[in-house]
Amino acid sequence: MKKIGMALCTLGVSLLATGCFQDAKENEDPTLKVMFGSEQSFYRLYGDTFAAKFPNLDVEIVVPESSAWANVKDYSRFVETERPDLLILNPSDYDFLASNKLLLDLSTHIKRSGFDLDSISPVVVTYLKSATNDVGLYGLTRSFTSNVLVYNKELFERYGLAEPTGSMSWEQLYKLMDHFNRTALAGERIYGYEALNNMHPFHFVQTIASSGGLSFVHVETRQVTLNTTGWRNAIQLVTDAISSGALGGKRAQEGARNYMTEANLFARGKAALKDGNFQTVSEWINNPPPFRWGITGAVAYNPSEEATASLFSSDEIFAISAKADHKENAWRVIQYLNSDELARAESGMRNGMLPARQDYAPEIAGHDVGLFYRIASPGPSVKRDPLFDYLALPEAFTKVMASIILEEFDSVLDGKSTVEEALERMQLREQAALDEAVVEESKR
Repeated sequence: MKKIGMALCTLGVSLLATGCFQDAKENEDPTLKVMFGSEQSFYRLYGDTFAAKFPNLDVEIVVPESSAWANVKDYSRFVETERPDLLILNPSDYDFLASNKLLLDLSTHIKRSGFDLDSISPVVVTYLKSATNDVGLYGLTRSFTSNVLVYNKELFERYGLAEPTGSMSWEQLYKLMDHFNRTALAGERIYGYEALNNMHPFHFVQTIASSGGLSFVHVETRQVTLNTTGWRNAIQLVTDAISSGALGGKRAQEGARNYMTEANLFARGKAALKDGNFQTVSEWINNPPPFRWGITGAVAYNPSEEATASLFSSDEIFAISAKADHKENAWRVIQYLNSDELARAESGMRNGMLPARQDYAPEIAGHDVGLFYRIASPGPSVKRDPLFDYLALPEAFTKVMASIILEEFDSVLDGKSTVEEALERMQLREQAALDEAVVEESKR
């Protein structure tokens, strides 16, 4: 086990010295086992904080083998066997561990310690509670980001459109895209929306579907769920957008797959809209494009879902293992890392992320930073990527799942199939592959 040194305590700084003294008295068993992706990264990111605030803690870092990250059974076994006290997780890992009862509900610790949960943005708290159906709070995060739409004010003005306000539906977005595509002024080529460069167009389909809580497979029943109205509408919208040219980028063949090419359309003034998060906005503040721009709410699957984001993320969710041996030590660390004291010291942006305590959000002239907090309300559109859940399915199936979908979707883009025909084949081929994989798995 590694003991983080008392370097900062011995400097004689009274505040830190007092903190070190209290830490030593309160902790009879100064041990903390931390699960993190890299020991080196842990000390780089948290070493100074631990040295200053928890110098008497013997900290042991446990790192799952790379294979454990890709297999939910191995991942669960690692957490149950190692019994880490403190876990620092990404949203997918947090969602999986909380929903499988492998994390401790922090509610009792929060209440007993008087932690000021009310000062954490409600959207952050509600998002973390949405991991399970019991409204328990199994983790805390001090920072997050969410998606918005970035738009070119000058293009909207030139093409006679009112600037967007609030969220819009995917159908409304398509109408905007199509307007820019069909209204070529002075022969200029303007796209309505910039797709991600070098991404398969199905990525856009999946974004739409995920915002509505749609999935490829019902993991528990092992039933494929592709041949539905929701998937049909998503595929049709993207197919129409690509065929009309409304979706920015060009299709190029790479082997048997279609990919979108032509990057930086929005930055070059060639696209009216694109997805962005707080880091995007921050970068544009420091390096502004040659046109006036603004931000508005992310696209919502349901038009009535005013202000729902298609992405809510955090790079560090702090949690405690349900079987931890040193729960109190872990809670004291979590309490400080999410405290008003630290948020005030780090006031503003952290690595392109926003503070969970909105009181310390940075101000950006001409842009409403509060939009990122308002649009992060939970719902189908902010649920975690279901791909992590798919790892619970037989590996033989997950290896072929994507290729079947892309192959059939490409047949639609190439005009060889209708959306209905492709979806029906997707459903049948995926279900057959899944059934076969389940049978083979049961024989082992």
